[in-house]
Amino acid sequence: MPNDTHHATGKVSYILLSAIGVLSLVGLWLAAELTGIHYNTHQNPEFHSMCAISEGLNCETVALSPYSVFLNLPVSIWGIMGYLLIFVFAAVSLKLNDRGRPLIGAISGFSTIAFLSSLLLATISFAKIDSMCLFCMGTYAVNSILLILSIIMLVKGPKNPFTAVRDDLIFLTRKPLLLGFIVIMGIGPMAIAYARITPYWHTAGFDDMPSFSTGIDEDGNHWIGAATPSVTIIEYTDYECPYCRKAHKQLRELLSKYAGKVRVVHRHFPLDQACNPKIKQKFHQFACHFSTAVECAARGDKFWEMNDAIFSSQETQKAETIDVEKFAIQLGLDRSEFNQCLKDESIQKIILKNINQGIADYVSATPTFVVNGQAFKGRLTEEQLVKLLNAAE
Repeated sequence: MPNDTHHATGKVSYILLSAIGVLSLVGLWLAAELTGIHYNTHQNPEFHSMCAISEGLNCETVALSPYSVFLNLPVSIWGIMGYLLIFVFAAVSLKLNDRGRPLIGAISGFSTIAFLSSLLLATISFAKIDSMCLFCMGTYAVNSILLILSIIMLVKGPKNPFTAVRDDLIFLTRKPLLLGFIVIMGIGPMAIAYARITPYWHTAGFDDMPSFSTGIDEDGNHWIGAATPSVTIIEYTDYECPYCRKAHKQLRELLSKYAGKVRVVHRHFPLDQACNPKIKQKFHQFACHFSTAVECAARGDKFWEMNDAIFSSQETQKAETIDVEKFAIQLGLDRSEFNQCLKDESIQKIILKNINQGIADYVSATPTFVVNGQAFKGRLTEEQLVKLLNAAE
């Protein structure tokens, strides 16, 4: 009878460990997909993910968030390493299962960490980023099932979780070759990731960017950069667009690198039906409001300061929580004049003029950059800018 019980228990453990191994491979695939999305979203302006479905369900929006990076590595890379370790523990446990020694303490420990990470990331996506990611939600499901399966194994076993973890550590210290293999599988990928992955997602923060000359062109549009430029870039942008935020920061970096040669002219193109006649349904519901706030700040010579404040604040908070009046006060603008300006119809005429200019330039999405009549959608790369500079010289 005891042998039958042991056999039945071993069979159940085999099934559970196999399921954990398969799930860890599913998680590994999802994390790899998320890594690809993260890289392409930051590096390829023409990339469009299959899970970029809407504003509220968009993997690209999540990838652009500063919360997509942890300890200078994409969160998905940490996921790859975690799933790889769980798979190794499950595979080793299947080998040890005949001797009644599966590493359930290690599996349950890493599954718990994965589950708690899912809770934190889901909370951030919902409360901070205001957008969810389908592939991320897939990992949340995998992590939840992994935790459930590891709990079932713990319940069926004779030990509590803490005892199981302690006994696994003692067991592994007595098996130096096995311990060394597991350590290599854990530390090796991490070391390779840190050695090979450059911070491709990094762009200079608004606070640490150098100052440039600014002014207003003959059409009444604000510009920043060279006073006598070789190349003038017309930037059509939307203050609620994360891609615009990133692209604008990248342009500012290029302004610094090619100082005295490049000028960026700002034009509003909010994808908001409140002021853009081309938009027929709700999309960026605060974009017109933000453009208005920037133009009102311009009356106090704070156009670019308000521009930067609105863009940079959305790296950590939702658009609907941004208080432009607070920014106006911090910038030293007159509060009552600023609030009165927000209702001034003449400001709306300025924004509408920019929108009509964009329509004339065949702008259909943001950001769009126009140089000498040539449109660059999504991003103007350094390579493209160098070609334009060479042509101008």
